[in-house]
Amino acid sequence: IEAICRLEKIDVIFPSLDPEVYLFAKNKQRLAKQGVLTVVADPEVIRIPMDKALTTRVAERVGFPCPRTWFPDSAAAVEQIPLESKPPWIVKPRFTAHGANMVYVDSAADLAAAFARVSAAQQAPIIQEYLPGGLRCNYYVTVGRDGELISMLTPRVTRTHRVGYKVGSKSSVSASTGPCVDELRALLRELGLWGGYTIQTQIDPRDGRPKLLEINARFGHHLW
Repeated sequence: IEAICRLEKIDVIFPSLDPEVYLFAKNKQRLAKQGVLTVVADPEVIRIPMDKALTTRVAERVGFPCPRTWFPDSAAAVEQIPLESKPPWIVKPRFTAHGANMVYVDSAADLAAAFARVSAAQQAPIIQEYLPGGLRCNYYVTVGRDGELISMLTPRVTRTHRVGYKVGSKSSVSASTGPCVDELRALLRELGLWGGYTIQTQIDPRDGRPKLLEINARFGHHLW
C-alpha cells in the first residue's frame, strides 16, 4: 500500500470495506507520517460498531429498534431458541462484510448445525429473527467528535434487488430525514462515534419500524 501511494502520489485514502477500514485505522498514524491522510476514525472508536453483538446490545439499551436477537454461549442455549421462537433465523458472525458466512435457517432442526458451522469460522456468532419484506432504510451519517450529527442522508428506496434471502436497494430518492432519528442520535452518543458511518436497517412490515442490521464504520458506497 505504501509503495502504491508513493508511485501514484496518493495523499488521501477512503477505506470502503470493513476489514480494510480496521487495517487503515490501525496504521493511520504511520501513513500520516508519509503525507497520506486516511479518512477513518481511530481503532478504539470503530471497534464496537464493527462488532454486531456489541452494537446490538448497545442499541437495545438505548431503545433503537432491533430484530429479536440471541447471544448463545453454548449448544444448550442454541437448542433453547426454537422453544421460544419460530423460524426462519439468521446466524451472523460478529465481524463480517457483505454478508459473508451468514447462514439463513428455515428449520428448527438445522439451527444447531448452522450455528456450529458459523462458530467454526468465527467464535461467538449471534442469532437473529429473519425480518420479512426486505425494504431497507439506511442512514448515511457524519458525526462530530462530540457525538452529535453533522449530516444525515436517508434515501427512500423505490426499487429493490433480491438475491436469495438478501435484499439490496436498486434505486432510491434522496431524503434528509427518516424514522427513529432521536433513537439514532442516542445510539451514536452511546457508542461514542465520530466520523462517517452507514447505519443499515430494514423496515419490519409487522410494525413499520426500522430494525438495526449493522453499522458500517465507513461512508456507504451509495454516496460515492
